[in-house]
Amino acid sequence: MDKINRYRIKKPECLIEKANEWTLDWKTRHEQSKGFTWHQYKKRDCQTIINKALSKLTDSHCSYCGIYPLGKGQISATIDHFKPKSIFLDLAFEWNNLFLACGECQKYKGNFFPNDKEQIYRNKHYHANIEPLKPDEIDYSFDYWFKIIWKTNKIVPNNKRTIPEKKKAIITIDFFGLNEDGRPQARELELEKYKGSNNKLKIEFFSYRFFLTRA
Repeated sequence: MDKINRYRIKKPECLIEKANEWTLDWKTRHEQSKGFTWHQYKKRDCQTIINKALSKLTDSHCSYCGIYPLGKGQISATIDHFKPKSIFLDLAFEWNNLFLACGECQKYKGNFFPNDKEQIYRNKHYHANIEPLKPDEIDYSFDYWFKIIWKTNKIVPNNKRTIPEKKKAIITIDFFGLNEDGRPQARELELEKYKGSNNKLKIEFFSYRFFLTRA
């Protein structure tokens, strides 16, 4: 999971002008058991506007697993609400809560989010008040929280961290399914492809940059 510099891109104008209004509308719709909807802004689809801004922010990589390029071929590009909009209604149009994500990471996240009670989700134990890491946090660093086991290409907690920090790292790995569905193998294949390019292509044109740069 690469670090994201949120300040690289300006907050979309549609969110600056309309976020409060749209949030109130979403709260009303939610009370009426109606689904979430994106809005139009100056005759443009705000979902498209936000998606484009988030794509620039991550260079079209998934904010969580790092797969590339989103929105092309069979890799769908979705706008993910880090804290689910069905639970955190006030954050539905909050710029800092929106991330570009692939369909797989969205699938693993779902609408679940750790809360103030210990929970079992997907047969895994989630500790109370320990939230997954956000890649745009100012002090986020992959190397601080994680390490890579090169024999398996799996991401694991950094064993130098405290027990609570390790739990946070574990929750993050589980939350996004970073070691599931052949993802470690996919990272290995991408590394082979990257090495085979002999640096003729920039790393931005490969998936899993956080993995490739540490190999």
